[in-house]
Amino acid sequence: MLEAWRGDRPDLCVVGDPNQAIYAWNGADPTLIGRLPSLIAGTTTVALEDNYRSSPQIVATANRVLDCSAARTLRLRATRREGPLPEVRSHASDTAEAAAVARAIAHRRSPEAPWSHHAVLTRTNAQAVMIAESLRAVGAPVRVRGQAPFLQLPEIQEALRSIRRSRAGLRDALAGLAVRVEVDDPDDEGSAPSLSDSELARVRNLEELLRLAHEYMADDPTPSPAGFDVWLNATVGTDDAGAGGDAVDIATFHAAKGLEWPVVHLTGLESGLVPIGHAQTNEAMAEERRLFYVAVTRAERELHLHWAEERTFGARVAKRRPSPLLDELEPLFDALRRGAAPANAADFLPTVRETVRRAPRAARSTGRTAPALTAGDQALFEELRRWRSQRAKAASVPAVVIFDDKTLTEVATRRPSSRDALLQVPGIGPVKVERYGDDLLGMIAGH
Repeated sequence: MLEAWRGDRPDLCVVGDPNQAIYAWNGADPTLIGRLPSLIAGTTTVALEDNYRSSPQIVATANRVLDCSAARTLRLRATRREGPLPEVRSHASDTAEAAAVARAIAHRRSPEAPWSHHAVLTRTNAQAVMIAESLRAVGAPVRVRGQAPFLQLPEIQEALRSIRRSRAGLRDALAGLAVRVEVDDPDDEGSAPSLSDSELARVRNLEELLRLAHEYMADDPTPSPAGFDVWLNATVGTDDAGAGGDAVDIATFHAAKGLEWPVVHLTGLESGLVPIGHAQTNEAMAEERRLFYVAVTRAERELHLHWAEERTFGARVAKRRPSPLLDELEPLFDALRRGAAPANAADFLPTVRETVRRAPRAARSTGRTAPALTAGDQALFEELRRWRSQRAKAASVPAVVIFDDKTLTEVATRRPSSRDALLQVPGIGPVKVERYGDDLLGMIAGH
């Protein structure tokens, strides 16, 4: 097609970013733009590396996302002034996560920072419903971008028609819907290799409808299909503002591509959602990483990263774990907290690339000098290494993603006795303490 457009003319300009190729699941070829110079003789490539949107701290975060893979084709340079360090927050549940995000946005609203300065980004469409509920509860108008309103989705309309036709009452109708959803339901980590992206989205949307139904029945002593309809329209409704109105934007990572906001909240950063559970191949995992990169680079000034320890899927409450991508970011945030300049923070970080998977024992520089180990410390250090190896194997990640040797050496020599003390160890931040703190403290106590 391109050759037909060009004919015998040599003039051609193509613009694109391989780091933001996120539609392979829909048939796109993410390698095409990189192959153009070999397909069309005489092509000149101009690398556009200056980022005019985001603060140096956010640009460093975006670079780290792709530095931890073999897929990076371009490294950004920040041109804006310094900003705050991206913040990672854990929440007891998805409800608590949504409420905390809504409160934070409401607290920041001012004439200089209207609602439209804020965006909440999710990996799946279904997550947007609870976020919108919580924002409306604090008085924030909402605009959902890039998808049909929840109540107009085909699977939701079909389910609601079935509920209305039921002669057995609302509870029995919902029980029947729950049985149908469970047939295709992924496990608690979202792992469902047999489901396509669109099929998984359908399941998650139906689970969200079931969650809403249980919320409605808890509020109404005499629940009915008609009452559920009224409650849904009042609770979920539609957008509160037009395309140009002052409202908080809610969008999936995919729908956010090409957009930008001063303040961005990324929610649901949990294993099984980011990366999505059905990404089973190396190519699919690489695309999930690029998708996370797209989400991070939507933020101009502030970036807030959220995950929940429990998440409700229909009537089920599932325990959750933070995304492994947060593990990779933790050394960067630790270096920035300790004064490293965003532009050269990578010099202080462990190298985490596909080459590390092939040579896990190769020397890896972190920019820190490790303290010497005594004989007693060496025993603890070796136990820490064995534990790290087991955790890395279970999570299918390089061992250095869990902790690098310098960090384990610091743990073995400092022997912190509390979570607060662990936070003082270089290379250990809040996410690592939440995930591994009890294990570390148990091993230290054993020595």
